[in-house]
Amino acid sequence: MKHIKIDKILMVTAVSAFVLFASGCNKEMTHHDAMSHEMSKTVEQASSQSDHERIAASYEKEAAMLLKKAEKHEKLAATYKETDYPKPILGGDAAKHCRSIAKKYRSAAADHSALAKLHRQQAAQIAQ
Repeated sequence: MKHIKIDKILMVTAVSAFVLFASGCNKEMTHHDAMSHEMSKTVEQASSQSDHERIAASYEKEAAMLLKKAEKHEKLAATYKETDYPKPILGGDAAKHCRSIAKKYRSAAADHSALAKLHRQQAAQIAQ
C-alpha cells in the first residue's frame, strides 16, 4: 500500500514537472521568436563596424547562455541517472531526455558562435 502511494506521488510529480516544463518552453520560444525578429532587423540594417561588433557580441552572449543551459541539463541527467527516480518517465528515459536537450543547446551555441565569428570578420573588413 505504501509503495503504491509513493508511486502515485512520483507520477503526479513527474506529470506536474512536465506541465511546468512545457509551459516554460512555450514562454521561452515566444521570447526566442521576438529576439529572432529583432535580430533579423538588426542584421538587415547592419552597415558599420560597430553594428557588426554589436551583433557578434549578442551572438556570443546567447552562445554562453545556451552553454549554461546545456550544463544544467547535463547535471540534471546525472541526477536522474544516480537516483531511484523511475527511469521511464512519460514513455521515455528522463536522463536520456536531458542529455538530448543538452546536446541541442550545445549545437545551438556552436551555431551562435559561428555567426559571431562571421560578424567579427565583417567588422574587421569594414575597418580596413
